[in-house]
Amino acid sequence: MAFHCITLSPRHLIIGSKMTAITEHPSVCIGVYVSAQPEQLHATLAALCAHTPPTARLVLLPDGPDAATRAALAQLAALPQLGTAQAQGTAACFNRLAATSDEAVIVLLHSGALVGPGWLERLLAALASDSHYGLAGPASNRGAAWQAIFPDTSADSDAIADSARAAARRFGSSMRVVEPPAALDTFCLVATRRMLNSVGPADESCGLDLCWARDYAARAAQAGFRSGLVAGAYVHRLSAPPARRLATARQREVGQQRVAPRRPMPTVAGQPPAHVADRPLRAPLRPAEPLVSCIMPTHNRPAYMQQAMHYFQQQSYPQRELLIIDDGDADQQGNIPADRRIRYLHLPERQSIGAKRNRACALAQGDYIAQWDDDDWYGPERLRSQLTPLLAGQADITAFVTDLFFDLDRWAFWRCTPQLHRRMFVEDVHGGTLVYRRQVWEQLARYPDRSLAEDAALLRQALRYGARLQRLNGAGHFIYLRHGQNSWRFACGQQTDPGGWQQVPEPATLAADRSFYLSRQATSPAQPLVAPAVASSNLLVSCLMPTANRRAFVPLAIRAFLRQDYAHAELLILDDGENSVADLVPTHPRIRYVRLAERMVLGAKRNLACELAQGDLLCHWDDDDWHAPQRLRVQVATLVERGASVCGVAQLLYYDLVRQRAWCYRHPAPSGGWVAGNSLCYRREAWQHNPFPPLALGEDTRFIWKVPRAHIAVLPDQRFLVGLIHGHNTAPKQTHGACWHPRPPAEVEALLGDDLVAYQYTPFR
Repeated sequence: MAFHCITLSPRHLIIGSKMTAITEHPSVCIGVYVSAQPEQLHATLAALCAHTPPTARLVLLPDGPDAATRAALAQLAALPQLGTAQAQGTAACFNRLAATSDEAVIVLLHSGALVGPGWLERLLAALASDSHYGLAGPASNRGAAWQAIFPDTSADSDAIADSARAAARRFGSSMRVVEPPAALDTFCLVATRRMLNSVGPADESCGLDLCWARDYAARAAQAGFRSGLVAGAYVHRLSAPPARRLATARQREVGQQRVAPRRPMPTVAGQPPAHVADRPLRAPLRPAEPLVSCIMPTHNRPAYMQQAMHYFQQQSYPQRELLIIDDGDADQQGNIPADRRIRYLHLPERQSIGAKRNRACALAQGDYIAQWDDDDWYGPERLRSQLTPLLAGQADITAFVTDLFFDLDRWAFWRCTPQLHRRMFVEDVHGGTLVYRRQVWEQLARYPDRSLAEDAALLRQALRYGARLQRLNGAGHFIYLRHGQNSWRFACGQQTDPGGWQQVPEPATLAADRSFYLSRQATSPAQPLVAPAVASSNLLVSCLMPTANRRAFVPLAIRAFLRQDYAHAELLILDDGENSVADLVPTHPRIRYVRLAERMVLGAKRNLACELAQGDLLCHWDDDDWHAPQRLRVQVATLVERGASVCGVAQLLYYDLVRQRAWCYRHPAPSGGWVAGNSLCYRREAWQHNPFPPLALGEDTRFIWKVPRAHIAVLPDQRFLVGLIHGHNTAPKQTHGACWHPRPPAEVEALLGDDLVAYQYTPFR
């Protein structure tokens, strides 16, 4: 690939000719780290040509390049190259760049980083705004949570330019200080010469990016220099580097098994350190026993918190710490034992579990993170069993397959079949038992700001970016406690598939802690959803699902149908989309798929579905809604017991998949005069006397207006159905209207349970 825009001057390599020189900015040297994937290097150079001021000097920093990259570098011989035949890591490249340049600012840029318009100007302007600023980084589409501000940006040059303009409009050249132990990602790290001269070289023994960057940022802070995010500058990241960095960590851990001594951290004479970490110092660790940080979010559970600390103190693995992040009503600092391994932080206001987990990870000192839920039982070998594969380089994340469920309120113990476990738990592991390398949280994934399935979301994102998961048997190490205050609410013996559960005897491992759980049994009564029993009837229900161009939602709607606890039902799918979804429909005796030859308006498609249906009762089964397992049972029982023709809810819960907000929609019609169209379940005769009008929108409302009020049964409990708001709703949802009433997102997320993660990862989100 030729780069006609790159030329050489007598002393400097000059990039680009489209932008005029910015004389007020300091001299800059950009070093591009490269080791593999030469096509990404070409993309980085092209972006630099297009969007970098001509005063910048460029050098390449090959780091043990593979054969394809060596061949590509040979064709770029006009570019200065400061490389090594063996991989030494990005810290070594950063040091080479600093030592061989004399510019006032250096930029370490990873191959695969695509700079956007104005990126360097805004970074330099932010650094120049305060003499205490020494390190800066831009906004991006992936990586550390505080930098991944534009996660939906594609690698298209127009999309990158759009995000760069949006970043500039929103943030300008302001800098947000990032306090240690957090650190900027090194995919684009800008450093001033003044800071480099004070702090000295980076520690090359760390190996991975944020490992050395975190150390370097802490040293810079002690020298009086701050690190900051310049969110108005945008640099896009291609997807390969995270997995490569994680692979480098594995090789270093297995191959070296050593801990190098740290260099002293100099400070500027006469100046106090810019930041002193609020945490105790720890002794040097033996290389075979690195520190693991157990993170425990909690809220108003002082008794469970005490028991969780007891389980922590009983662990056989020696190098450990416990971080408790509590946003409960009362500060529990006075109840924390005198154990320097336990740190407690009380937050002044309520936060989501995901936010508290991220807060704990940022404060953690360990090289490994272990989730430590406050209300589960852990055996003394839990940490050792999960860390062993990590220390051996066999995995980046370990988690337990749940062996035992303890229903505290009924004092019952359960196991489920492997098939059911796979259906209930993301990646077939209990999300609350994750133990992982710190780099997973720093470089691959963060917990979303929510209080349900936040651990499952982190796991899925980490695996998507290259992390390796090892599943472990939780027998003897972990018991999943079920009680009335669980974030994810379900009934053991009933959830998903009642046939997949088996009640088992009380385990002997619980004997030592039995008195504690007996004392808690009466304090947390279960709160099951109220559902009337179905009268003795054998009514067939036809669930009607018109669909078009929603491949991502179709499997989720089918899964919701198959887990209904009212079995005498069929699902009829009518598809008139551009591409058939027949390949997504399983071969099942209760599911029928009809491919339509031409597009039909929704009202006409509903009428056709009613004609083809075999059921006595007809139920709307919209493809993009969430349906609870008891939905059919509740609605059939209502129609039978109340003798109604139509039933539904007059207040409908909605959840916005993008903004993670929730509402309750209440129609302004008089009581009993309206029920939501997607909640309709009705007798066939009601449709025969009142077919749907052939409309694209509002056909269900027209239908319900013609039903006498006395024939409509309004269900008081709307929790069996949640409407999902996304970018492709048939009827756009104007949530600012008077009918829309905000609800706590956690309330609806608790209903969605583990399904929330599946919906979050649909492309329609």
